Amino acid sequence: MTAPTAQRPTRPQGKDRRTPARRTLRRLAYAALFAAVRGLAYAAGSGLIALIIWWITTR
Repeated sequence: MTAPTAQRPTRPQGKDRRTPARRTLRRLAYAALFAAVRGLAYAAGSGLIALIIWWITTR
């Protein structure tokens, strides 16, 4: 039985090449964008419901 030879570590390729801080920053940016779009959809939906109620009551 021979002893294993030491191999030089290879450079990570693709997505693994990014630093953890950069990956965390990107995830936070996606979460912030998702929250902003969700808030806009909520506001638009609430306004639309208010407009429909107003339209029905004044009709």
